[in-house]
Order: sequence, then structure tokens, then C-alpha cells
Amino acid sequence: MENFFDDRVLTSFRAFMTALFVGVIDAFLCLVYNIWYRDTRPYFQSDLINVSYIIFGFIFIFCLIGLIHVGARRIFPTKGPLVYIVLMSSLTAVILYLIHTGIYSKDPVEDHSLRTESTGLVLIAGISSVVLIPLLYRSRVFEKYVVG
Repeated sequence: MENFFDDRVLTSFRAFMTALFVGVIDAFLCLVYNIWYRDTRPYFQSDLINVSYIIFGFIFIFCLIGLIHVGARRIFPTKGPLVYIVLMSSLTAVILYLIHTGIYSKDPVEDHSLRTESTGLVLIAGISSVVLIPLLYRSRVFEKYVVG
């Protein structure tokens, strides 16, 4: 019985730490994207999307994604990865839909800029949560050298 508990804790720890690791990588990628995108725009207001929101927001979001990954693996032991991938793909699609139907600003240039940057940030997070987390979770090399 104790071995079963240890396996569940180890599985949960691996899933959460994998998501957290991907969140740190994504925060860096989104910062690079943010710098590149803002350099190409004539002017850009940084009230909605700024550096601190990207750093702390992405790490917090990926902690939550790690909990979703743990929950999917616990609730659906055999189909957990598939349920997680479908759930995160659907969530990414819904967020992208909401980004493109919302209004960020009365100024059309700034509205387009914020919408485009938000789309890039969500695509980076969505693709890495759907692809990288399950891929790295199954990697024994990642487990050996990064997680534990």
C-alpha cells in the first residue's frame, strides 16, 4: 500500500514539475516574442501586457496547468494524457476565439496590436502545454536530469 502511495506522489510530482519547467521556458519565449513584437510596432501601450505579467502570469498559469495534468492522470489512469491534450487544445481554441471577438481599445491600431500579441502569447502557451508537457513527462532523460 505504501508503494502505491509513493508511485502516486511521484507521478503527481513529475507532472507538476514538468508543467512548471515548461512554464519557465514559455515565460522566456514569451518575453523574447514580446520584445520582438513591440520593436516592430510604431507605438504600444504596456498596461495590459507587460513584462511582470508575462513572467509571473505564465509561471502561475503553468502551475495550474500542472494541476490539470495531475488531475487528468489521476481521474483517467489509462486515457489521462489524451483527455489532457483534448482539454488543453479546446481551452486554447476557446481563448483564441475570445481574443478575436473582444475589444481591447478604441484605437484600431492599438486594438490590432494587442490582439496580435495576445494571440502569439496564447499560441506559445497552448502549443507547449499540448505538446511539450506530455512529451517531457514521458521522457526518462528529462526525469533523470531535470525532475529528479
